[in-house]
Amino acid sequence: MPARLDKAGEPVLKTCAERSGRVTWFAALTLLAYGRLFLPGGASVQPGGGDFLTQEEDRIPHRLTEYQIKARVPVLGDISRVGTFAIEEDIREDGDQLDKVFRIFGNSKPEMARDGKDYRGELKMTSRFSGNSQGEGDGEDGDEERAVEISSSGFFNKNGQVVAESITFFPDCAVSRRENGDEKRIDGQYGCLITVLEYFVDHEVAAGDIREFPFILGGSPYCFKCEVGKAAALAPFGTKVFPVDFTVLDGLRKDGRGMPLVKQKKGSIRIWVSKEGPFKDRILRLKLQYAWYLTLHMDLYKAS
Repeated sequence: MPARLDKAGEPVLKTCAERSGRVTWFAALTLLAYGRLFLPGGASVQPGGGDFLTQEEDRIPHRLTEYQIKARVPVLGDISRVGTFAIEEDIREDGDQLDKVFRIFGNSKPEMARDGKDYRGELKMTSRFSGNSQGEGDGEDGDEERAVEISSSGFFNKNGQVVAESITFFPDCAVSRRENGDEKRIDGQYGCLITVLEYFVDHEVAAGDIREFPFILGGSPYCFKCEVGKAAALAPFGTKVFPVDFTVLDGLRKDGRGMPLVKQKKGSIRIWVSKEGPFKDRILRLKLQYAWYLTLHMDLYKAS
C-alpha cells in the first residue's frame, strides 16, 4: 500500500512501528540522494525562465513539471545553478488495466561532470489498477480506483558508481531488492519515497493538516511527518500556495522520550504546492537543507 491508511483511504497519524534500519545517502531525499554538491561558480537561474502555463487545466494523462536546482548559502544567497530536476505523471492503458506512473529524475549540470561531480538519478513508482478495482460507496474515496499492485524502482549514479533499489509493496509488507542482489522483506504497510509527493499533487489540503507517510529507502523503514501551513502568495508565480514542512523519522530507533528518532528536523525539507489557478495540483518549489551552510532550491521553470 502506498501509505498507512484508515478506512477512508487517507494516511493516518500513527507512530512508525519499531523496525530495523539505518538511512543512507539521506541528504537529498527528493533527488534520490543527490550527493554532496561542492559547487563551482556560475550564474544563478531564477524561476520564470521557462514557459509557464497560463490557463487552469484539467488533469491530463501526461504532465511534466521541470525545475532548476540552485545552491544557496548564508549571507551570499544563491551562488550557482547546479542541475535540473523534474516530476513526471503519466497514465498508461494496458488492456483492461491502467498504470499510473509517478516519476522524479534529475542530474547535475554538464560543467560539474568535467570537475568530477557527475550526479544523476531517477525514482519511478507504478500503481496498477484493474477494471474491477473501483471503490464503492459515496464520496470521493468511494469513487477512486484501488491499486491492485504497487512497485517502485530507482537508481543514483555518482561518477559512474550506481546504487539502485526496486521495491514491491504488499498489504502487509514490502520486499526490497538492491543492485548487488540483496533482498529484504520489511513487515508492515509502506509506500515509496515519493508517495508523499504524489499525495500532495493529487489531494486537496488545508492549513493545519498533519499526515504521516511510512516509506522504504535502502531496505530500511522511515516515515515522513508532513505539516501543512497557511496558504500565501509565492513570487514570482502570482498564486497562493500551501507550504508543507517535512520531518523525517527513523522507523526503528527512539529518542530519550520513547518517540521515533528525528533524522531530519521539521522544515529541512519543504515543498510549496498550488491548489488553484494556472498551477493547480503542481509543486512549485522544493527546498532541501543539506547542511547548515548549504540549501538546495528547486524552482519550477517549465510546466507542460
